Amino acid sequence: MFRVLILLHVVVLSGYAVAETAVVDDERMIRSLIARGVICQGLTAHEQQQALQIYLNQKHRRQKLPAGTPGKEVSENEDTSCIGRAAITQHLTPTSNSG
Repeated sequence: MFRVLILLHVVVLSGYAVAETAVVDDERMIRSLIARGVICQGLTAHEQQQALQIYLNQKHRRQKLPAGTPGKEVSENEDTSCIGRAAITQHLTPTSNSG
């Protein structure tokens, strides 16, 4: 019984360490993306998290495209506007295709 309690304690504490590391990594990534102009400045912490999620989703979709796909090359080289409140609002608004 004592071993089970120790094991449970270790598992819980390691879970906290992983969660804390993920938050620190997210914050570092957000700061980097803001500095690069990918995420707009002036967003709340919650909006920054949402913008990060949008960025990661877009990056994941681009990586799934086959090599040489014109859309992939255009998307990677786009230097249009940063991800801001308008993009977050648009991303959160359900579309007719989202069934």
